[in-house]
Amino acid sequence: MSEDESIEINYISGEQEQNSDLDSVVGQYFRAWALLDISLSMYFGRLMKTDQKRARVIWACLTNFRSKLTMIEQLVSEFVEEPEKTTVSQFLAQVDTCSKLRNEFAHQSLNLSDDGLTVTFAGEQTNRKANEAFNFDQRKERPLSYLKEKKELVDRLVLEFGTRGNPPFSVTDAQLCLQDKPRFLRN
Repeated sequence: MSEDESIEINYISGEQEQNSDLDSVVGQYFRAWALLDISLSMYFGRLMKTDQKRARVIWACLTNFRSKLTMIEQLVSEFVEEPEKTTVSQFLAQVDTCSKLRNEFAHQSLNLSDDGLTVTFAGEQTNRKANEAFNFDQRKERPLSYLKEKKELVDRLVLEFGTRGNPPFSVTDAQLCLQDKPRFLRN
């Protein structure tokens, strides 16, 4: 192996160690997001007054998350009474915000600063108008702590919609599920 190859390998190893905290946050966010999707589908089933299996069939046919959220918003608007309607609408607005961050995770390049405190999102412009040109060099910085806070928000939303979608299921039960290890990690 030449000296150049050795330097490149060492550089890549150092970069992987530096990004492990970022990788952990992103992985935890996606895991929490999967649970949120399940919780929202349970709530959707309750709003539709049908069993979970039928609700999941309809939920799976909605091709993007925005469609799913719009469906729940419309059902809440028509069939949920106050003050629950206002509360759920506020939670749905938070879900929408978290969805935008999930899209940034999925569709942009993420880099952690040398001090490990700031994440740079780099990629195409996501909020452009239809007639505007793409800006593939868009950069946005966020503190790593912000991403951790948003992950905790997704966890809370999982609890809110999970308990609303499955009334006998308590918040304590949901918290235990979030803390429980996946089956393959159990002894």
